[in-house]
Amino acid sequence: MRVCLFFIGICVLMLSCEEKGFEFKGQVFIVTQGGQNIPLGLISIGLMDYDLMNQEIQGSLSSFETDISNFENSIEDLKSKIESEYILKNSLWDDVLLEAKNISVSSFARKGSDYALIDAKPRYNQFQYFVKLDEESRDQLLEVNGVENLKNRYKLNSLVDYDLQRKNIIDLHSVYNQLNKELDDFKEGYSVLPPLEPKYLKTKTNSQGDFQLKLTKGKYFIFASGSRLVGSEKEKYMWAQTIEIDNDINDFFFSNDNLVSIANIRSLK
Repeated sequence: MRVCLFFIGICVLMLSCEEKGFEFKGQVFIVTQGGQNIPLGLISIGLMDYDLMNQEIQGSLSSFETDISNFENSIEDLKSKIESEYILKNSLWDDVLLEAKNISVSSFARKGSDYALIDAKPRYNQFQYFVKLDEESRDQLLEVNGVENLKNRYKLNSLVDYDLQRKNIIDLHSVYNQLNKELDDFKEGYSVLPPLEPKYLKTKTNSQGDFQLKLTKGKYFIFASGSRLVGSEKEKYMWAQTIEIDNDINDFFFSNDNLVSIANIRSLK
């Protein structure tokens, strides 16, 4: 009888210990290039059963990689468009510049001013000076030689138009570069992980970047996300790791060296 009671007591004690669970403590911080530790407060910490989350993530990888492929194809199409547009505009630019090569230096002289562009100055620089002027100033310059400069007015305005078109190509390059940056972010895995919905959310970090959970024994998928304003730009952070709980953990860290990437998402299999 005593043996039975002792055995029952041990079972109850074991069950109570399992229900009590283990302490899981961690911190979220970023180390700057200058070596300063910046704790991140109000970072959302999500937690989910490993097997269930693994199914969700691995199931989304194939469609995610298809999206990346489509994104890359779109960027290549844009790159081809930029190149073809540049070749076209550059050819037109050369044609117009040749037509305008006989524009006299006197056309660029400021009326009533002792300033004049001299023959020794390259014609392209003359044109750049002309482009920087406002429209009224251009008209004044072109009126110096009267009717003869009506032809020059057309040629110079054409040059200005083509110069602006070349600037449009530069704008296309900016779009292209921005898309490439977004693709890099995309590949880092920001779109693979599920959003921190309420069903996943367990806690948030305090002002010192610390968080604490009580977990039962098992394998979990833990992830976190947040951002920080650096100057005028916002830095985005996301972390994802697997953890196995079979005792207390007091020194778990999310920092620069374990930020999420598509590589470590795949390694979660």
